[in-house]
Amino acid sequence: MRTLHPTSTALGLGAILWVGTGLGCEADQITPPRPDSGAPSADGGTDDPLALTPGMTFRYQASLTYRAQAAGAEKNAQFELTLTVASVNDLRGAGESSLSFTATGMNLRNDDFDPTADFDSFVAQLGPAQTTDQVGSGPVTAMLEDVPVQPPRPIGGNKVLPKAIPFFLDLRADDRIRAEFADVHNADQPQVVDPSQHPSGRYAFNYTTRTETFGFNYPQGTPRAIRLEYDPRGFLVRLEEDIGTVSAPPSLSCRLTLVGGP
Repeated sequence: MRTLHPTSTALGLGAILWVGTGLGCEADQITPPRPDSGAPSADGGTDDPLALTPGMTFRYQASLTYRAQAAGAEKNAQFELTLTVASVNDLRGAGESSLSFTATGMNLRNDDFDPTADFDSFVAQLGPAQTTDQVGSGPVTAMLEDVPVQPPRPIGGNKVLPKAIPFFLDLRADDRIRAEFADVHNADQPQVVDPSQHPSGRYAFNYTTRTETFGFNYPQGTPRAIRLEYDPRGFLVRLEEDIGTVSAPPSLSCRLTLVGGP
């Protein structure tokens, strides 16, 4: 399994929590999953095949809003992205499983959502937030134990789409993925919500970074909160990204939502 470490100057001891009160960051209860929760078995789930199969299609829509210092000055974008599973390499616990997928997508709207706002955003890096962004037609391979992290920013302004992360996870290996998530985001207040504790029966992976590690548009120390929700079968359902707060610009609010799928 590959380990991805985001650049960070912050120091801290990471901890990963089973959160018993939905997606709130204030909870401190550590609760193991119920055996009857319906979640995939941990550590590879060698008796069960991967729930992701060739032909599965996932259609996402994204909305992005950047708020500048001036009152009412907003920059907006919307895009659509459709992923189709092409092939699956299911190792059933003998190693890290993977799949390949293809993508199509288009920009639906860009109202002055400029390249600096695009550069700062996790959601913007996943799809055609700019009118000039193109979604490649070739297959992309996703390693299914690679934990959610923001993709690398484009070099020279050339965004390469689609990204392999963070659309799919092998949640039969949830113990290993949780441990890796805690390690990768050890300075970012990582939390995981188990399906038995989530109101919609999903996994949720949450973390918060500060702008000493990223950003063009935000004062040092501005928080960025990332919340990713996955169906227990292993596909992303929703990604929420908030930088700063609506009432105190500059700030950013982005949502990537599954609008069509299994």
